[in-house]
Amino acid sequence: MFTAGEWSDDRRSGQGHYFYANGDEYMGEWQNHLRHGQGRYMYASSGLQYEGQWRDGKRTGDGEITRIGGNLFILTSLSAIAAVLIDCIASLILRLSVLHGLLT
Repeated sequence: MFTAGEWSDDRRSGQGHYFYANGDEYMGEWQNHLRHGQGRYMYASSGLQYEGQWRDGKRTGDGEITRIGGNLFILTSLSAIAAVLIDCIASLILRLSVLHGLLT
């Protein structure tokens, strides 16, 4: 693990670049030793990266998930993904109830 960036009271704070032991990287804002604010996290094992908002070390709000190199990409917000999943589940429940009604 390796870090380059700003520190305050022996904690990452402000802008920084962190290299994880597994090959992942994070570049962006830190607060109180946690990813917080705008940042980009690159997942070495999958070749995906998330760029967007962070709060208390977790992804939050709007962001983009892309394949590093830009070949395969999904441009959407995390809230939009949740909305699509809810719509799919509601549609599935409706179809299953109709099918159940037809079979009984």
